Amino acid sequence: MSWNARDAKPRSDWASSSPWFSRDELITALLAAQLTGIVTPVNPALARDHVTELIRRAGARVIVTASKELDPEAYETGAELARQGLVDHVLVLRPTGAVDRNDALAGCPDDRFLGEPPTSTDLASFFHTGGTTGAPRLAAHTHANEITDAWMIAANSVLDQDSVVFAALPLFHVNALVVTLRAPLLRGQQVVCPDPGGRAPRQTMDAYTPSTWPGARPPSLHLSDGRALFDLFHRGFTLLRFADHDVTALTEAAAERDVPLGVVDVRDTHAQALYERDLVLIRPDQHVAWRGDTPPADPHYVIDRVRGAHH
Repeated sequence: MSWNARDAKPRSDWASSSPWFSRDELITALLAAQLTGIVTPVNPALARDHVTELIRRAGARVIVTASKELDPEAYETGAELARQGLVDHVLVLRPTGAVDRNDALAGCPDDRFLGEPPTSTDLASFFHTGGTTGAPRLAAHTHANEITDAWMIAANSVLDQDSVVFAALPLFHVNALVVTLRAPLLRGQQVVCPDPGGRAPRQTMDAYTPSTWPGARPPSLHLSDGRALFDLFHRGFTLLRFADHDVTALTEAAAERDVPLGVVDVRDTHAQALYERDLVLIRPDQHVAWRGDTPPADPHYVIDRVRGAHH
């Protein structure tokens, strides 16, 4: 996503090149970009020269993209745009639940906007449209365009305030912004966003594919030093740690609930690729209980879920 920031003079553009709803802050970033300037959501699966041309035409000076752990290709595209001098800043979104220190935000108020708010006739976004030619083109939307469209959908919807909307389109698609984001906000509805990690492998009666999806049997392999990974599992729960993360809060939560939990550090690129996440919690029966690229925001909730205290 790229955008023009209103605190710059003249107003500067923002671009987003992050896949799907890769983390919850992507939604916040998109709406903040429209508040401060003009946002250009871009499909990160497009060829890099195509993405570059769209951002150049939009005049974007800031790009919001996925981190390496979410989408290495999108991250590298953002870095390359900065190296070429096409954008001034690259903001990186890490997985939902990641806690990052950001000194640039220290002292910033979180209850008000310090800049000049937009009017209904101000441009809110540029959306990519290739038409029948596939050539990079941008369609301009004002704030009035988007809010009016969202209001008509919300007003005519058969769904009530208790309905839950599944967001099946990525945010670089205009229908995702209007239909599954703005319209539900106007109705006070809940929106469920898909996990960017894909889907669990299909299992059949005569073929089983190991994976680290919760409930699955994880892959069995020998590490580069010859040890069998399964031989490292503890009798109770085992937390496999493939990268440097502080898991003290999770181990303390387990201890408070009298749940036996041992941490096993694994530094093996092949094993990390097979296990797909930096942290994988294994049950005593050697099935996956939980996985994530960062420690859980609420470790007690995770421990209670895996021990059967929450349903």
